[in-house]
Amino acid sequence: MVAGWLKTLGVKDNKMSMQEKQLGSEILDDIRVAHEEWLHAHLMFEEAVDQDQIDYAIFTLEAAERKYQMHLKRAKRIGLNGGGTYGVQEIAPLKLTKEAGGV
Repeated sequence: MVAGWLKTLGVKDNKMSMQEKQLGSEILDDIRVAHEEWLHAHLMFEEAVDQDQIDYAIFTLEAAERKYQMHLKRAKRIGLNGGGTYGVQEIAPLKLTKEAGGV
């Protein structure tokens, strides 16, 4: 898909593979960062004590999860799998519940 898009812009084959690699690397970096943010948000949720902290942690966790899923879809659209680099994999949505009220 990216190759066709780059060809319509008139990019030569040599540059095309280099630009595809750079794009793929950028997407994988975005996925790695989004995954780290998701892990951090999950930890924040686990450590939340009062209702305001829990609500904020849920909001942050859901946003981080959506961001991660968005980058995974982006990688899937251009055919990246990242198996050797970061082990890209989809995560299942979490069921968020806390005794203090949760969702």
